[in-house]
Amino acid sequence: MIGKRVSGCLWFVVALFLTTCDTTTGPSEGITVYEHPNYGGSARTFDGSFNDLDVVTGPCRGFFDAPDRPGNWENCISSIRIPAGWEATLYEHDDYEGDGLIVTSDISDLDDVMGCGGDWDNCASSLQVRPPR
Repeated sequence: MIGKRVSGCLWFVVALFLTTCDTTTGPSEGITVYEHPNYGGSARTFDGSFNDLDVVTGPCRGFFDAPDRPGNWENCISSIRIPAGWEATLYEHDDYEGDGLIVTSDISDLDDVMGCGGDWDNCASSLQVRPPR
């Protein structure tokens, strides 16, 4: 069994299976993402980066997700709150690839932000978080 701590969650690789982080709210401080515009719906706080939001338990399900698989945060962010001094970069694809959006202040509706093949609503697949220095 191999374990690795990432952003407050403990990950285990057992017999080639990766379990997702079962914390739905995340740490007590950091940037907070929301399922809907205007900071509505489910929310999760991040204090560290994730190269694949598909492994973070959340409210959204992809078209090809197995019915018994929990929801996740991939392509599920519609608004974001950034505390003073924090910074986040949303990426279109896993592993911090594709279009990137650097966020240094709150955005109530990512549908209003151009990029990611149109707009950033429900478009982020990975997330880098930088705490204050």
